[in-house]
Amino acid sequence: MGNLGETGVDEFAVAVLKFPDGMLAHLAAGVSVNMDNILRVWGDAGHIVVPGPWVTNRGTAGDSVLLVHREGQAVEEITVHADRNAYSIEADTVADSIGDREAVAMPWADTLGNMRTLDRWRAEIGLAYEASGEPGGG
Repeated sequence: MGNLGETGVDEFAVAVLKFPDGMLAHLAAGVSVNMDNILRVWGDAGHIVVPGPWVTNRGTAGDSVLLVHREGQAVEEITVHADRNAYSIEADTVADSIGDREAVAMPWADTLGNMRTLDRWRAEIGLAYEASGEPGGG
């Protein structure tokens, strides 16, 4: 579900996804609401927190932090160092995969699954783009 503003922009949207193995994901995005920019992964023994997952290491090389919370234990902080920024890593991954035409890190099936999910999410909130040829686009 979500909200389209007066201009047709998707101002905020939320979704719950269920995967074939029973795993659930709760997603939220928005330009008109003030939300935490955080990723949490929950499991039966605790959870992992990734502060600022979408902006980590975009502009410069450096460290990213994962916080591991296990029941009954002190929080463990794991530092992941990157010698390049995230965009450089993405570009290098694409360049390394050109010959194979498919990146091991992001197979076509995953890409298509993501796109189908985003299409369904947009359809659920009534968002259509003119260029897509979808009903209501424009």
